[in-house]
Amino acid sequence: MPTFHDVMTAHKAIRNYVHETPILTSNALRQKSDHEEIVLKCENLQRTGAYNLRGAVNHVIHSKQMDLGINHFVARSLGNHGIAVALAANAFDATGHIVIPPNPSDIVVKSIRHYGGRMYPCGPSADEQMQLVQRMMDSTTAGGGVREKGEEASSCVYVHPQDKWVAAGHGTAGVELMLQTDCRLDAVVVPAAGAALLAGVGLAVKGMKPNIAVYGALNTDDEENQEMKKNDSKAHNKNGKNNNNKRNGSEFKLPPVISDHTSGASLPSELLGTMTPEVAECVERNVDGIICVNAAATRYAFRFVYERCKLVIDAEAATAIAAVLQRPKELTRYRHIGIILSGGNVILDDIPKLSRL
Repeated sequence: MPTFHDVMTAHKAIRNYVHETPILTSNALRQKSDHEEIVLKCENLQRTGAYNLRGAVNHVIHSKQMDLGINHFVARSLGNHGIAVALAANAFDATGHIVIPPNPSDIVVKSIRHYGGRMYPCGPSADEQMQLVQRMMDSTTAGGGVREKGEEASSCVYVHPQDKWVAAGHGTAGVELMLQTDCRLDAVVVPAAGAALLAGVGLAVKGMKPNIAVYGALNTDDEENQEMKKNDSKAHNKNGKNNNNKRNGSEFKLPPVISDHTSGASLPSELLGTMTPEVAECVERNVDGIICVNAAATRYAFRFVYERCKLVIDAEAATAIAAVLQRPKELTRYRHIGIILSGGNVILDDIPKLSRL
């Protein structure tokens, strides 16, 4: 499990490779949600358009510290994680190798190419994708097929989106938010899909202010995204790491669900994807609850931020806005709320669909 020290080390290590993204306050959101202050942490203005670069850069730096001979970084992604690994590797004169499931968007393909990454189309199943990843890693380490002609043989690592060092890197967004607000926030709401951002930010902000509340926001209607997260976890398990969320034979206790102004049962792990043990423990220790929203609320949030805050955010970021606009009773006692806007990579043609009420 990553520690607060890991997050602070990452904060120092990655600062020359990522933007310190700005914060904005929103009177419109404040009035709509009935809080005294709403602070938006604009990771949609991060390099690559999303928070993912933080964790990818931290992973590359840590790998390089362990072995300078590592010059190939493999990931499997249909979106922001692959783009981030491509740029992070390129920043250290290494190469990102991205296994791409079917039907990638143009923005993903163009971005990976722009940052010098190499793409490898693959089938939709986790088994197919991980087999390709393993072949790539084996051939790269041995000086085989992944190398271009004339390249020297070098080591290769797989960058999982819920890796310990990735989560610690993501936590630096929380460090920045607390420093930018002089630690005055009472609660922070973070998109929960994938869980690593939520785990890292929760670890960071509670390390700086132990009594702050941390809530995840999750669109439970997003079946396509949940399936991708589950496939990511299967691949991580096949890469030789235990991913059964067990600790000495007992399951992790996940945060309570908050939905439709009620709280209750424990969150089924598949809603966040099957979390790695490192991420699951961070969530267990540092997250107070998961606010579930539906697709309609997410679309409304996207449109609200677009019209009133003049920001373009992606659907994942919109879940955090939707969670606050839902006004669950668990949030009513907090006056100063921080929201992580996790990304802004939206296909232009999809904006009408995302904003349709």
